[in-house]
Order: sequence, then structure tokens, then C-alpha cells
Amino acid sequence: MGHRSDNPGCLVEQAVNDALSGTFRKVEAIFLKRLGAVTLDALAKDFKRRLAKHKQSLEDQIHAAK
Repeated sequence: MGHRSDNPGCLVEQAVNDALSGTFRKVEAIFLKRLGAVTLDALAKDFKRRLAKHKQSLEDQIHAAK
């Protein structure tokens, strides 16, 4: 997401770029801050939780089929 070109020849695209430049900078800063808060530890814990839930669902399906 962002400008398609930094120096567009189209006057409309120039106006849009100027209007959105500050917003893009703010969004990028928020995105980078939130991305920086994602850790491998948090991802691993989430994965383990999902895996356990998935395994339990499979076991429930096996027992239901018997």
C-alpha cells in the first residue's frame, strides 16, 4: 500500500499522493510498531494452542465415528 510512483506525471495522481502522504507515514509507523510486538514466543504459544485444539477435534471425530 502506498504511492504507485513517487513522481507521477498524472496531475490527479500527484494530488492524491500529496493528500495521502502523511496518512501513509502514520499507518506505516503503526504497522511497524505492532509488527515489532509479534514475537516468536507468542507465535509458538499460539501454534501449540491451535495444534492441541486441532488434535482434540480429530480425536472427537474418531470417537464419534465409532
